Amino acid sequence: MSPFVPPSSIVSRRSLAELMLAPQRLRLQFQPIVDLTRGEVAGYEALARFDVEPHRAPDAWFAASVGQGGAGRLDALAVARALGARRVLPAGRFLAVNVTPAALLTDPVQRAFAHAGDLRGVVVELAAPAVAAHAAALAAALGPLRAAGARVAVDDAGAVCAGLEEVVALRPDYVKVDRGVVAGVDRDPGKARCIATLVALAARVDAQVVAEGVERPAELEAVIALGITLAQGFALAEPAHGMRSLDRAAARLVLDARAGRIAA
Repeated sequence: MSPFVPPSSIVSRRSLAELMLAPQRLRLQFQPIVDLTRGEVAGYEALARFDVEPHRAPDAWFAASVGQGGAGRLDALAVARALGARRVLPAGRFLAVNVTPAALLTDPVQRAFAHAGDLRGVVVELAAPAVAAHAAALAAALGPLRAAGARVAVDDAGAVCAGLEEVVALRPDYVKVDRGVVAGVDRDPGKARCIATLVALAARVDAQVVAEGVERPAELEAVIALGITLAQGFALAEPAHGMRSLDRAAARLVLDARAGRIAA
């Protein structure tokens, strides 16, 4: 039986065709990823947004593309737009480009990366829940990208805490802990243990851990205490149209969190 899809989430074939004919209506926002050891921006995550009716979440658009026989086409467009943004990427910072494991294995996405040539400064960000199912194929597909200079991040790792061994077997450069685990970590010992386990496993493959969705100063202090060195979230900086530096208030917050000066 097919899963029920709420009408409000449906993206029509006509809307997808309209978007593919006007690719400029796929716009990007960039959320800073902050180095918690220095209080500076280390890189940015490129986030796709769509200026086409119906106004739906990005996931609904990508799912609709796959469901309507266009596997990889919309993902390739998003990848190409993100890679094109490197022309304004500040020196010394990286750009994380999201792609699902299934989409990475498609010809359109592979061509988008190949067309970009040199991939130094690019981080290919994959969603962890599907990594294990495609492990061997992903390792092969990532080989040429790594040879071209790309690094690899595994996203939503905290959501599969029980399967972390399979995640780190991909030998990512970054492992990202999703908001579901970060939220309230300062007062939830179970979440803290999950993150501590992830930090230890990541260290075995020389990967850095990124805390996603840090929205409260107490969460920031907690993830720093657990050994996490990179973070992103509204407590630090919201997504924006440009690639911004960290403002003074956020930089000060990082210093206070590192010193344990955050009020409970």
